[in-house]
Amino acid sequence: MSAHCCAPDPRSPSVRTAVDERGTVDDARLAAEQRARVRIDEQLTAAGWVVQDRREMNLFAAPGVAVREVVMAPGHGRVDYLLYVDRRIVGVIEANPERPTWRAKVRDLPPLAPEGLRPAQITAIAGIERSLAEGRHDRALVQMATGAGKTYTAVSECYRLLKHGGMRRILFLVDRTNLGEQTKGEFEGFVTPDDGRKFPSLYPVDMLTAAGMLESTSVVISTIQRVHAVLHDRTVTADDDPGLDSYQPDAPVEVPYSTKMPPESFDLVIVDECHRSIYGVWRGVLEYFDAHLLGLTATPVKQTFGFFRQNLVSEYTYPQSVVDGVNVDFDVYRISTEITEQGSTVEAGAVVPVMDRRTRVERYKQLDDDLTGTTAPKPARSSTAR
Repeated sequence: MSAHCCAPDPRSPSVRTAVDERGTVDDARLAAEQRARVRIDEQLTAAGWVVQDRREMNLFAAPGVAVREVVMAPGHGRVDYLLYVDRRIVGVIEANPERPTWRAKVRDLPPLAPEGLRPAQITAIAGIERSLAEGRHDRALVQMATGAGKTYTAVSECYRLLKHGGMRRILFLVDRTNLGEQTKGEFEGFVTPDDGRKFPSLYPVDMLTAAGMLESTSVVISTIQRVHAVLHDRTVTADDDPGLDSYQPDAPVEVPYSTKMPPESFDLVIVDECHRSIYGVWRGVLEYFDAHLLGLTATPVKQTFGFFRQNLVSEYTYPQSVVDGVNVDFDVYRISTEITEQGSTVEAGAVVPVMDRRTRVERYKQLDDDLTGTTAPKPARSSTAR
């Protein structure tokens, strides 16, 4: 069955919404909705869906069927398109020509004001926005040396995406609650580059607690453990809770649907120091959300690159930061220790630097097994910053 587009039924809810209190039709709005539906019909058909009117619904016509103008159960209104795959509901589409999504708005962001940003931060923001605009990946990774301003970069990007990019709410994940407080302080101290106001005066920033999220909150800061607890409707206190924030499950977590925090709660999820939490047992929490994922780390490992689809949008290493004067170099002193004399073991799971002997490129690797070393011919190295 091929797709077709019919004139709207004057009795349908979509037409009723275009009628004012005097009973006259808002022609401009109705025309805009009709144009949107024609465009959606074309896009659905091009993607292989069979588009049908509700009164002609036949879920056996194709594996993927999109039904127009479906009235839902009492109290749930109607949807412009209800999507079925193998006769099971999988999603909805709303035809609203007046409210472009953030995915459309990020393609036309204003130029970045470079004042107060280092070159590496400008490069990172440009890489993030280029990836968002291209839309080829749902995840992006920024590698930036510790001390080079990852959090400030992320705050600057949040401001641009909330003000210009059409995003409504962002989740910022941290390793520990005390780091969450530090991150909140970065947001509170951020002065907007256009009008000089503080970030929270325009876009409220809150820590995730038992109260959940306020409707007005634009940035929610949390550990991934607290998000998991809220999704399971468990109690989350505002205070630091090592038993909660340090909890590591033995197996990958399963995430149920939550009315307190549905999948569409966030447009963007930022994961700070992402190599520590995302590609193992907590993966299900991130993949629960219908949001773009942005990872920030100084030391990515192969699992990190894999999780982020190999989409490294910016790379700023520690040696580069030293050359730029952002970080300081260190002096090396050779000493003898018990470990250098008797050997030691690096436990599985530790992240260690590994250098490619041919290219001299240094990457980080997470050990799968314990690494035991014997006495070394050279003493160990200890360093002090200068």
